[in-house]
Amino acid sequence: MAYTSEQAQQIVELILDQLGDGETSIQKKALQAFIDKDYEKVKNLSATNLEDNFCKSLGYLGGVLKITANTATIAAEAARSAAEYKKERVLAHFNSNLENILLEHTLSKP
Repeated sequence: MAYTSEQAQQIVELILDQLGDGETSIQKKALQAFIDKDYEKVKNLSATNLEDNFCKSLGYLGGVLKITANTATIAAEAARSAAEYKKERVLAHFNSNLENILLEHTLSKP
């Protein structure tokens, strides 16, 4: 099945919506490069920040717009990386809050 440029754009928008604006300076640079259509810069930022799923997702996302036989696979990898990024953010949120709650409870015991 050949995908259309409209479908590719919908995929990009769906994933960008989930990624948000990024938190680190590298993520913000990668997002701006993506918006500027500098996909080579995005790939380089992704390749030099291997642990960053935000950048990884954007690195794949540029490939979605090229529409090849691998478009579905590339879109899936971009989505998986975006989901992993969101998971990391949620875990960090829980970790911070649970630590505060549990330490507060432990410290308040007589």
